[in-house]
Amino acid sequence: MKLEELIKELKAIGIPVSFSHFKEKQTGDYIIYTFKRSASGSDHVNELEEYDYRIELYTAIKNVALEDKVTSFLDELGTDYEIYESVYIEDEDVFMTVISFSFLTRK
Repeated sequence: MKLEELIKELKAIGIPVSFSHFKEKQTGDYIIYTFKRSASGSDHVNELEEYDYRIELYTAIKNVALEDKVTSFLDELGTDYEIYESVYIEDEDVFMTVISFSFLTRK
């Protein structure tokens, strides 16, 4: 899954989405994503790219239904992912749930 595809899927959920952070303080539910990209392979024919994605879902309450919306497109693709225990961030008065997954593609 390329970055453009991920952004499209996240925006389709219907809540604000941003890379790394928002410039303004957000109210309501929102998503922040980050990623790491690496390349490997012994020649230009067999070069591989690995994308490691991290999606942070911020919600006012623990919201499993919204988590399911975030992971539904991963389920459709048959992608393995990990959902970490939600953490309450007192200063922001929100719960943060982290979802991480990786994709390996041929360049």
